[in-house]
Amino acid sequence: MSAFSAENFNATGYDRFRPSYPDEFYQSLQSYHNGNHNLLVDVGCGPGTATFQLSEHLQFKRIVGTDLSTTMINKAQDRLSTASKNFANVSFRVSPGGEFSFFDQGSADMVTAAQCVHWFDFHHFQNEVWKVLAQHGTLAIWGYVDPIFLDYPELDAALLRLQYGDEQLGPYWEQPGRSILRNLFDAFVIDEQKFEDIVEVRYTAQDVRSGRSFSSSPLKVCKVMNLQDFKNYIGTWSSYHNWKDKNPDKPDIRDHFFHEIFSSTKLSWQTEIRVVWNTVYKLARKR
Repeated sequence: MSAFSAENFNATGYDRFRPSYPDEFYQSLQSYHNGNHNLLVDVGCGPGTATFQLSEHLQFKRIVGTDLSTTMINKAQDRLSTASKNFANVSFRVSPGGEFSFFDQGSADMVTAAQCVHWFDFHHFQNEVWKVLAQHGTLAIWGYVDPIFLDYPELDAALLRLQYGDEQLGPYWEQPGRSILRNLFDAFVIDEQKFEDIVEVRYTAQDVRSGRSFSSSPLKVCKVMNLQDFKNYIGTWSSYHNWKDKNPDKPDIRDHFFHEIFSSTKLSWQTEIRVVWNTVYKLARKR
């Protein structure tokens, strides 16, 4: 995840153009949790996207967001200092994903990791989470990947080429993290010797198209945006950041994608589209 840690990474754009998570998911997480509400640690918090939502929906006395990237933590702290709501229970600190040494063992009632756990050594991560969690404390990991334009299935192939084509952004994703996320955490097996009541739910963008019930997963990530905002969203991808670093003098690689869209449809920069992502979440309680 070196792109997100870079000093020149656009954390403001990440904060503005990335999707957030639906209220229904946090309600489901609250219903699942049966431990105390003293300390929640939000790992890989980025600019605080999930951290602030967790504060609003789950009534914890203390919520600490951690991230390896100083750039991201600075943005999260800026948001905290200018927030119109009271987030007195929220704080942030720079720390690697599997590092909990600044907390007492058994002191956390919940550990969350939103859109980041695919960058971690998962075996090490869940062992460290197990140590820091109180008995019956909750581990919650979730992520989203591979957007589609919900109402324009004819553009699926172009989106796929942009993301993974050999001549486009395909070679610039950091691996194996991207493949782990694309496979919706199949590689991550929660240790049943340490955790119980394990819940694993996947929901794909194609499920949305086919009309599969929303109730089958509360984690439906959908964002209405115009195509200019979608272009800005592409600018938050680690692959795009890596491409720019390696090709500073080339025309913007996004231009070919949008030329293809505009030449084959009646869409414009200001056309609003519904963007939907594949999602996955896993919940577990410490034994």
